[in-house]
Amino acid sequence: MYGVNFPPQTNVATFNPIVEIKDQDTLDLIDLSDIDICFEIRDDDDCVKLSQTKDSGILIIDVGYFQPVFENLRNLCNGTYRVHCTFTRDGTTRDMLVGSIPIVLP
Repeated sequence: MYGVNFPPQTNVATFNPIVEIKDQDTLDLIDLSDIDICFEIRDDDDCVKLSQTKDSGILIIDVGYFQPVFENLRNLCNGTYRVHCTFTRDGTTRDMLVGSIPIVLP
């Protein structure tokens, strides 16, 4: 599992980081074509505030690279939110990324 702390974002900006995922043993980039990805932004109570999947806004850029695209963060108030990303393949779900994103009002 990876830990990441994203830089502060305003709630009027598009949040679209490019995320690199490597096998932690071999350091090879992971083929994401057959993996279901869920990228969530959660509040302090662990409630999902925003969520993206490959079907609803996550772009696969290349082997080992994906980009969640959140065009509207307006329902997020000033504060720090949790980021949680899971990968599902062959019926098995794994936590791949946890971290935080600070939201500041413009």
